[in-house]
Amino acid sequence: MNQPAKGAGAAVPAAPESRKHNDCAALGAAMLLATVANMCIGLAPVSMGALVKAGTLTNADIGRVGTVEVLLLALGAAIGPRLLRSNHFRSLVALVAAILTVVNVSTYHADAATEIYLLRTIAGLAEGIIFACLMIMTVSSRDPERVNATYLAVSTIPQVAAIYLLSDWLFQITGAASGFGVMAGVSLFGLVLSIYLPRQCPQVALEKGYSAAASQRYPGAALAILIVVILQNAAIACVWYYLGRLAELAGASPRESGFLTITFLVTQFIAASSVASRRSPRQRRFAILELSIVLLAASLAFPFLAGSWLLLPLVAIYGFFQIILSPLSLRLLLEFDTSGRAGEQLMAMTLLGLAGGAFLSSFFVTEGNVTGSYLLGAGLMIAGGVLSAICVRHQYYSVPNETEVTCGSDHSHTARH
Repeated sequence: MNQPAKGAGAAVPAAPESRKHNDCAALGAAMLLATVANMCIGLAPVSMGALVKAGTLTNADIGRVGTVEVLLLALGAAIGPRLLRSNHFRSLVALVAAILTVVNVSTYHADAATEIYLLRTIAGLAEGIIFACLMIMTVSSRDPERVNATYLAVSTIPQVAAIYLLSDWLFQITGAASGFGVMAGVSLFGLVLSIYLPRQCPQVALEKGYSAAASQRYPGAALAILIVVILQNAAIACVWYYLGRLAELAGASPRESGFLTITFLVTQFIAASSVASRRSPRQRRFAILELSIVLLAASLAFPFLAGSWLLLPLVAIYGFFQIILSPLSLRLLLEFDTSGRAGEQLMAMTLLGLAGGAFLSSFFVTEGNVTGSYLLGAGLMIAGGVLSAICVRHQYYSVPNETEVTCGSDHSHTARH
């Protein structure tokens, strides 16, 4: 049995040896299911924008419905691991996918703002539970960091393609509500994918190995990393949500602003693919802090380079490095809480951070100036980086002759200083 790490004042539960057993089909199904949920999230604003033009919704409704859906999505991702931890894992996920399909079909036929509010609330909760399914499968896989990076890579392209398909072709042919029809179709595909998931939740099979740890609170170090995830995703939201507006205020055309968004997503895809394609034998323990310093500098530079050709490479740099924070955070979460319970909350905290960042940044911008959002993003980013460094320092270096857990993806073992 692996020995626990010390240094944070409490023992970190040893990782069960049977934890890593998922097959490729089940992991692929979970990633595609989450991609389906991600597409629904990405298509919703575009679809609701079309409903504004059709007179069904107002501009204010877009923001309100979107906020409610994202918050319920974060709630679903947070409570999902507990709801799905049963012997009927596959059936429960299939039920949630079926509910999401029905909700999207109902939204397609809805003709009142109140109906759409209610339906998108239910949709957000269902999408969050599907994300929880992915996180359960990720933390119980042989290489959680690589699985997380693979998902981040594969989920980008379908969403971008669907958005451009809708805005350039489908809306003109089939009407404003067609976006929700597409969402219903991909949700139905998700229902089919659920048959490839394991019948039993992977974590339930480990009751004997981790039941004692599951009844305890999260280790303090893991809780601190979850706070880091919230802070840094809030920082990313501050940059992302005002990227197009920053360029337009500097004189960029809508086409040029759109190209910046594409650049951000493409470099995000490249970075996630690079992490997914190779295993890092050892993590630099302060890598999150190092990346935070790079992203801090980029955030501060955005307002000054908004009217320059240097804005494009700056967007590429930010898009590339920000996505790497997620697998690095997951690795630390699994080191500090080897039961995997904290790692299962990565998606929920990511969504909470994105929603919180978008909300907070609205208080730092004016109609003609969005610099405040980038300054806020810089502060949140470095705050997360510093907190991660303090956490790592305390966990591994504060107690002499401590027992530590190595950064390998597959196994934990001990080493004496």
